[in-house]
Amino acid sequence: MEEDDVIRVIENRALTPDEIGVLASLIANEPDHYTVLGVNRNASDDEIKNAYCLAVHYFHPLKSAKIIESDSVMHWRLSSAYLRIEEAFTVLSRPSRRKTYDDNLSSQLAHPPPRRRVNRRLNLTNPAQDSRSNVTSNRPKAERGRPRERRRVERVPLNLPIKVTFERHWQEISETLDVSPLAVRFRLSRHLEPGSELRLELPMPKSLRTHSYEDDLYVVDAYVIYTSNLDSGRQVVAEFI
Repeated sequence: MEEDDVIRVIENRALTPDEIGVLASLIANEPDHYTVLGVNRNASDDEIKNAYCLAVHYFHPLKSAKIIESDSVMHWRLSSAYLRIEEAFTVLSRPSRRKTYDDNLSSQLAHPPPRRRVNRRLNLTNPAQDSRSNVTSNRPKAERGRPRERRRVERVPLNLPIKVTFERHWQEISETLDVSPLAVRFRLSRHLEPGSELRLELPMPKSLRTHSYEDDLYVVDAYVIYTSNLDSGRQVVAEFI
């Protein structure tokens, strides 16, 4: 998504539901904070604030209640876009955080990371994903619900809407705290025992998926590794099956 695209498209006219959905998907997957808000790197504080208010006007889920009532995918798209907009504004609206972000961005532009080799046959960029796939497929079905040790994979701090279903008994909409190709950590209001099997649905970034790359929602079974009660509430860590 090119810089200022969001502003060009949505300024001074109404958007159709299809346009809102497409732009929401682009925003949710856009790594650059400035591009998310549709401003350039020299934008003033007022320009950033105005762009944020305009983006919230179009992409806050409550602003499109009629659209999302009958379209769960659109609900996920708008929720993901809104969380991404909030993340970008939180950084760019605070001088110290913005300076740190600008410094890191300049460093990345000056020293881009080396390109990784892609395993085209498996459509993976991380050999650990291939290893995980083989372990899962060879694991007896009867053992898949029991916690087991896996080698550590770094989780990415990421706030995504997530639907948690427990054995068809109940569902809860929550938010992730961090994710990886193998596991996810999220908030939950209910108590779960380690080993409980869950069905999870979330708009996982494609770079962290091991399947369903073209689907809007990433649907995966998981089991609870552990739970913790912190001041910020109950947190659950679940590994994908």
